[in-house]
Amino acid sequence: MARLIAGLGEPVTSTSANLPGQAPAPGAAAIERDFAPAIADGRLLVLDGGVLGNSPPSTVVDCSRPRPRLVREGAITLAELRRAVGHLAP
Repeated sequence: MARLIAGLGEPVTSTSANLPGQAPAPGAAAIERDFAPAIADGRLLVLDGGVLGNSPPSTVVDCSRPRPRLVREGAITLAELRRAVGHLAP
């Protein structure tokens, strides 16, 4: 992620945060606790927009290669993605 941010030259935002293998943090206080070193040294800024409720995590697809790869299935299932790609393909 650090290389991505350095390459972009711009900040990256997210609506959720979690440590690898952990559930998404339930609010700003948990993010501040889990990511305290990154906040302390200025690599992370937490903006508290309130708790979003019990919503499923986002689906993550790696599109950096010719063939996309599902990284994490979330609110949009793999089957739904496959149906959508059929509509977008030339």
